[in-house]
Amino acid sequence: MLARIDDCYRALSGHRLYCPDTIADRYRWLHAHAPYAILAHDAGTDDPVFFYANRCALHCFKYSEREMLSLPSRLSAGPSDRAERQRLLETVKRNGFADGYSGPRVDKLGNSFLIHDGEIWQLGFGSAAAWGQAALFWPSPRQTVALD
Repeated sequence: MLARIDDCYRALSGHRLYCPDTIADRYRWLHAHAPYAILAHDAGTDDPVFFYANRCALHCFKYSEREMLSLPSRLSAGPSDRAERQRLLETVKRNGFADGYSGPRVDKLGNSFLIHDGEIWQLGFGSAAAWGQAALFWPSPRQTVALD
């Protein structure tokens, strides 16, 4: 699944999800050790549900993997931030990609936290078989990293 998410990211951004060149198992590192969150939700419903979250995302939102993968993605934002989040997702649906997003999100306990340097992309953009949307964000302001 993560390989497909990465392929869609590369198709729209021009590069792969950041991973140090020295890492032998890229997808294991992205899932378990990436210093940024990666999430994805499904398409085709009025209330998309997360189907992927890496360890950093689980830590930020304070959900277990089982809980996160049954969570409607709208609940990742507080009630007052959901309209803005939805507008951003609609932009991504039309354009395929958006970046530079920072803003509040809410964890399992209802505590607000900030995400930084968010990027959101359409999974399957440009095809009749779009299968969701994915996002990455940094839990703190990002240090400059060299991309592949």
